[in-house]
Amino acid sequence: MSDRRNATPLVALALGSCGLVYATALFEGQASALLAIIGGLAWFIAYVLLRRHVHESADLPDDRLDEREIAVRDRCYLEAYRLLGGAIAASLVLAVVDDAVGGVVASWNQAWAALLFLSAVLPSAVLAHRERAHPSPV
Repeated sequence: MSDRRNATPLVALALGSCGLVYATALFEGQASALLAIIGGLAWFIAYVLLRRHVHESADLPDDRLDEREIAVRDRCYLEAYRLLGGAIAASLVLAVVDDAVGGVVASWNQAWAALLFLSAVLPSAVLAHRERAHPSPV
């Protein structure tokens, strides 16, 4: 965790692009498709940059990290798991409510795609944010 660059813009871009893809579920037509493509490309760029940012702490085996780094990584993954579970639960509740009120959402495909994007990027985003809050002493 020796990389101390500020990852806040990357985290904001990653989560914002997931939100953009999720928001396109409310619309139909070419504008919705264009926004989904832009959101997907922004997500891909943010995902690659976030993975590069947290590569050392996320991908190294436990024997190459000290106890503090392992504890921070494990807490981040647990927090990401809980946040993702909450996002999925909220989406399921929203889907049931949407069905009950007559279908405000135009297509749930984008919403589920955004949740898939979120599941891929959230662990790295939480880890990048936590690294900034708890920098390595080295």
